[in-house]
Amino acid sequence: MKRRAQSLGAGAAILLVSAVIVKVIGAFFKVPLTAMIGGEGMGYYMTAYSVFTPIYAVCVAGLPAAISRTAAGLRAQSGKRLSQPVLLLQSCAAFWPSGVLLGVLLTVLAPALSRLVGNPGAEPAIRAVAPAVFLCTVAATLRGLFESERNVLPTAISQCVEASVKLAAGLWLASLCLRRGAPPEKTAAAVLFGVTLSVAAGALCAALFLRGGEGDGALPAPGREVRGRLRAAAVPVCLAALVANLAVLIDLATVMNRLTGALARSPQAVVASHPAAGLSAIPAAQLPNFLFGSYTALAMTVFHLVPALTAPLCTTALPMVSGLRESGRARETRIAVTAVLKSALLVALPAGIGISALGEPILSLLFAKNPQEVAVAARILQPLGIAAALAATAGPVNSLLQAVGKPYAPVRLLLAGTACKAAANLVLIGLPRVNIEGAAWGTLACYAVLAVCGVAILLRGRIGVREAFGIFFPPLSGGLLCAAAAKRCLWFLRGITASRLCVVPAIAAGVCVYLAFLFLVRPFGEEELAALLSRPGKKRKMRKKSRFSLEKYGLVRYD
Repeated sequence: MKRRAQSLGAGAAILLVSAVIVKVIGAFFKVPLTAMIGGEGMGYYMTAYSVFTPIYAVCVAGLPAAISRTAAGLRAQSGKRLSQPVLLLQSCAAFWPSGVLLGVLLTVLAPALSRLVGNPGAEPAIRAVAPAVFLCTVAATLRGLFESERNVLPTAISQCVEASVKLAAGLWLASLCLRRGAPPEKTAAAVLFGVTLSVAAGALCAALFLRGGEGDGALPAPGREVRGRLRAAAVPVCLAALVANLAVLIDLATVMNRLTGALARSPQAVVASHPAAGLSAIPAAQLPNFLFGSYTALAMTVFHLVPALTAPLCTTALPMVSGLRESGRARETRIAVTAVLKSALLVALPAGIGISALGEPILSLLFAKNPQEVAVAARILQPLGIAAALAATAGPVNSLLQAVGKPYAPVRLLLAGTACKAAANLVLIGLPRVNIEGAAWGTLACYAVLAVCGVAILLRGRIGVREAFGIFFPPLSGGLLCAAAAKRCLWFLRGITASRLCVVPAIAAGVCVYLAFLFLVRPFGEEELAALLSRPGKKRKMRKKSRFSLEKYGLVRYD
């Protein structure tokens, strides 16, 4: 079968569609599962899944990135593309032994881990998900193999298959255990075994796309050197993925404790800080959990929607920019970096600013049955919306830093960002008038460090002031215009009807205004559009620039 490589734009679109499908399938899985196995069963399930998730995240982030970078370097060194069997063999030898070791360790340490987290009943569930550690290494290796060739279709299809098998196997095994009267810990273990089956199905699906006979079968370097380069490329990405999980751990370690301290100082100030939530009706002992739940279950759920929009750029940009850089094509590398950064900003800024401006109506639409929680989360979402825009920018920037040969810069930035978050959490949440909103400001501080410093490192010495203005002016001004239009439209519609659905046409109006603004500004130059839309090895004839372009006013510079 002939290799089919996608352009960066096409690859990002494919991954975005698959991500939406996976999110929808995940909702269909989690809601009925909670109803079936109840709070106790979900406690065992989430404990084991929380142990597995960081390992899975490290594999998914680190291995494909390492394979893409190393393949680009070998291609530049030899002038030829390695055949899939050769690259697969070296990747398996580099990563699969670690997957086996981690899976065995998780099985052996399951009793100690379950006691360490204070949930001994989760031991069977941890053992059930342990084989998935090795299987996710297999799946990540296969997906990285295809992504190094700029072919993300196997990744997208295998992710959808994995989610579908998780839905079917997990719910079927749960219902089977319930019919047989199994205790909650055994039922949770059965559901986690369904997760293991789903990862195996995803790996098998990806393997079906393998082929042979294309590319060069000879390595341009000794096998031991290639495996060393693969591991060396994986280390910084895996470290960055591990450090990224520190933000969640910081919230777990600080929020509840600091909220308890704030309530001890002045419970009246805490209640008064959320006047529309009716917190006085909630017992003081339950207030910290209520506030934390409003933050995590409502505000953070909306927050994570924005970075998900730019996540496909992280996957598709890395092999493209790495290949250009390793080939010594400095000018094309600069153009590609600028194009990817513009794409991320054009999506992230209007989405984040819009969420910050329309937090309350969005939450009221999504969580209509939880008005008290919405009243708390609406204030939290104002800083979190800006943080979401920064987080959606930081993801592609970190991938670009990896691609341009600065693999440890994201690790250092993540450490600095999480340190800022920890300091903000400790100081702000303990203030009675700030309380849970301090966690949102801490998240904002964290991603401000990541995005701003990351962009500064990425662009330093590569562009001038005028080029930087052309990168940041369209998304920022367009995002503000989009939010203002949506807000004005919502105000008008609420004068006609009190329906919660008013926010939907308001958002649509903001999007239309934003698209019209982009049509006038035309933020991409022809070479940047070619970098985004052209398939590898093919030139694309671009249309002429619009006569409405703001270039003639000196606001946007084209290459």
